[in-house]
Amino acid sequence: VDPVQILTVGMSFMSARFLGAAVEFNLFEHLADGPLGLDELARATGLPGLALRVLANGLVALELLELREGKFANGASAQAYLTGRTSIDLRPGLRFFNHIVYPMWTQFETAVRTGEPAHPPQASGEFARIFSEGVEAWTSIAANVLPDRYDFSRHQRLLDVGGGTGSYLVPILERHPHMRATLFELPPSA
Repeated sequence: VDPVQILTVGMSFMSARFLGAAVEFNLFEHLADGPLGLDELARATGLPGLALRVLANGLVALELLELREGKFANGASAQAYLTGRTSIDLRPGLRFFNHIVYPMWTQFETAVRTGEPAHPPQASGEFARIFSEGVEAWTSIAANVLPDRYDFSRHQRLLDVGGGTGSYLVPILERHPHMRATLFELPPSA
C-alpha cells in the first residue's frame, strides 16, 4: 500500500493556494508577453523577491510556469486560460474559489459536526460580482458547446430558469438569432 494518494489529497490545497495567489497578483498576465527574470517580475507585480521566488518556483513545480534560462514563462495552459487573452478566461472562476468557495470550505468540519450549512462571506456588491463572474467562467465552457450538441433551430422561444447572468443563453442566441429568450433569476444573482 502506497501513501502517495493520501499525501497528494492532503496537500492538494497547497497547489490551489499557489494558483489562487498567482491569479490575485496577476502573475500570468505579467508573463503573457514573454519570459521575465525574477527582478523584472518583482517590479511588475510589486511583490518581494523572496516571496515571489517561492510562488514562481511552486508554479514551475505545478507545471503552470516554466523556467527558461533563468526567466519565468507561462506554461501552455496558463498562457491559454489565465492571461485573459483568449476566449476562455478561467481567472474569474479561480477568484470565485479564492474569495467564496475556499472560505466556506474552512467551515466544513463545523458543518459536518453540527449539520448546519457553511455560510458564504458577507454579501456585498463585490461578492455578487465575484460570484457571477466566477460561475460564468466555469459554465462558459459547457455553455459554448451546448448549441453544437443540441439543434435549437426548430425552436422559437427559450426559457432559462435560474440562469444567472445568461451564460447559457448568449451562445445559443448568437447561433440562433431567430429565437426569443427569457431569463428568470432572483435579483441578487441576475
